Amino acid sequence: MREFVEILGHPQSTFPCIHVAGTNGKGSVSAMLERIYRGSGLRVGLFTSPHLMHQGERIQVDRCRLSEEEILQYTNELLPHANQIAQSDPDNHPTFFEWMTAMAFVHFKRSKVDLAILETGLGGRLDSTNVVQPQASVITSIGLDHTEILGETLGEIAKEKAGIIKCGRPVILGRMPDEASSVIKKIAKQKGSIVHSVEENFARRDLPGTNLFGIIQEWNAATAVTTCEVLDEQFPVSSEVIEASLQDVSWAGRWSELRAEDRTIIFDAAHNADALESLCENLSSLEHPPYVVAGFTGSADRAKALLPVLEAKATEVVLVQPTHDRGLHPSQLGIKSQASIQELFPANSVCTLGPSDGTVVVTGSIYLVAEIYERLLYKTSRGHQLLQD
Repeated sequence: MREFVEILGHPQSTFPCIHVAGTNGKGSVSAMLERIYRGSGLRVGLFTSPHLMHQGERIQVDRCRLSEEEILQYTNELLPHANQIAQSDPDNHPTFFEWMTAMAFVHFKRSKVDLAILETGLGGRLDSTNVVQPQASVITSIGLDHTEILGETLGEIAKEKAGIIKCGRPVILGRMPDEASSVIKKIAKQKGSIVHSVEENFARRDLPGTNLFGIIQEWNAATAVTTCEVLDEQFPVSSEVIEASLQDVSWAGRWSELRAEDRTIIFDAAHNADALESLCENLSSLEHPPYVVAGFTGSADRAKALLPVLEAKATEVVLVQPTHDRGLHPSQLGIKSQASIQELFPANSVCTLGPSDGTVVVTGSIYLVAEIYERLLYKTSRGHQLLQD
């Protein structure tokens, strides 16, 4: 990635940014920060992953996503540079995620953004976004996820996430176990970076309200507010703008509702234990236990551990296989209640699960959430699910 940005003239150095990592919540916090700073009058870039239905969702300026035509133009422009890097070693050709990161940097430079919010993909230390020198590093949470890559303990995972901390730049620390926070604080101290704890900042304050549902989103909002307070000198924003912006955050796939004929469909991606715990808190607020459609990618053992927790809150859990290279078939999870996505959602704006006036929750992998979202909103597939990491 360093070679890629060097050959492109270091576009990532032409705009200030906030770098956001974490096991859960980094996308929501990024969306909140984008909305707040856009509400204050800044031109704001937003880089997130994965996308739901449009590849261009990953790269937005003032929440206008890249069009397919723009993606094609940037691809044609970047390709000779990528090929040049790979001349000496074909294995060094930029990956899909590195490609999209570079595209974001170039687009934000040309769009002359005042500030960019950059969400890491996986981890932090070795993430392709970690070639920036941010105004602040935000670590939203630490939990056990992607343990085969990031480490098997909270401390090991925290060390990887803390790789985004830069010398002398402030660190905003979300709510997390002591085992994780102590590792991050130690690394920050070594780099001369001041740590601002969200839990300490809101120890005697009410958590901020937000239109995103659930207590975890209130903590995410507190992380965004703390970040704004830390950066108030560089990017001043009034409390009134913060409050109004947090009530106008758009972040699909996180407890977002859609009406499908007579049913309410709730989408909430939850692919690890911490995210599922937050989902179950929200499920408790429903009048009746919902029908749940769930599908997972990656580790079958991890998914098996999540199912009993989910089943305790649902009328019925129906497993499906996400259309993804790592999508788990229900038989791999040892559960009988299974169906195909096509059976449950046979056409756009239709759902066959549960009573006609009931509630259906779609959860698990973000890729499954995206796939069903697309089936409900479009008559034919747009094919963007093939364009994932």
